[in-house]
Amino acid sequence: MPRTACHPHKSHVIVGGLGGFGLELAQWLVERGAKYLVLTSRVGVRTGYQAVLFLSILFYYLRQVNVVNEGDYAFTGFCLQFCTQL
Repeated sequence: MPRTACHPHKSHVIVGGLGGFGLELAQWLVERGAKYLVLTSRVGVRTGYQAVLFLSILFYYLRQVNVVNEGDYAFTGFCLQFCTQL
């Protein structure tokens, strides 16, 4: 059975990326070559398990991390500005 590979120069957006499933998916993607992830969340990391998984992804897999904390992610201007920085 062929293994899935992620293109290392593409960005991967995970809605709900700081929840349990989102973080598991993020780890799965980076283990298969993804280097650019955009994780969105309404509430952020809430449990110890999520915190440990998030930190392991940051420190062991990804080389560059940009953390953005803006109040309204639905604002079109902010989204366009953020995406052009990727």
